Amino acid sequence: MAPPRKSRRAAAGPSLRDIVREEMVREIEMGEKFAFERLERIHPLGIFLLRPLTYALMAEYRRRDSRRVRGQLDTLLKAAEWKMNGHGSAAVNRRYLGEYLRNDLIHRRANRRSKNFGALRNLLGELFVSRVDMIARLMGSRGGSYEELTRDAFRTRREAERFLAQQLAIHDDIIRLFEEDAGLLRIPGPVRGHILRVVRETYEYAKERVSERMDEIFTNSAASTPKRSSGGRASAG
Repeated sequence: MAPPRKSRRAAAGPSLRDIVREEMVREIEMGEKFAFERLERIHPLGIFLLRPLTYALMAEYRRRDSRRVRGQLDTLLKAAEWKMNGHGSAAVNRRYLGEYLRNDLIHRRANRRSKNFGALRNLLGELFVSRVDMIARLMGSRGGSYEELTRDAFRTRREAERFLAQQLAIHDDIIRLFEEDAGLLRIPGPVRGHILRVVRETYEYAKERVSERMDEIFTNSAASTPKRSSGGRASAG
């Protein structure tokens, strides 16, 4: 009796969508861990009254906002697939930007009466477009790992860094808006400064993580990648 045939899904392994999602969830979790550790340490000695407010925000994040962050990621993946099916950026925005913003924590915490709310929304829209473009590029590449997909999507480290630098610059502009306009962020006044400090530190951490990931993907992999002969086959060394 012939052995049962394996399903195509099992034989094929994880989809490109799954590979990209797994990487992004991992980076989200690392960022969350960093931010929570900073929030727990940031209060000056003796200011115990501020701790309950901070812990309440952290509890709310763990209870509800964490799911929204992952829901927003799924929206990005759907939007990228929509774009890969031949739809232009305008059509992608009409279909998915509203859903993306409903799960965006910055947008949810923003004061819509602030004079800078329009500028903030525009920046969030630019960030959405940039993230969708990058994810679509990765999911349209070849490879069995996130590292392989990135090297196929971006032929050089400099090209990948330019793409990521665009997103980091938008994040920086968003943080500057909050730093310059105290009324733009709907967070209790006594802890607003502490929260913004953690947001800024988490942004700096994100920049460091980008550099580390580029090392892992491009620099470290170059030493372990077999050289190719002129015939196109990997050299035995």
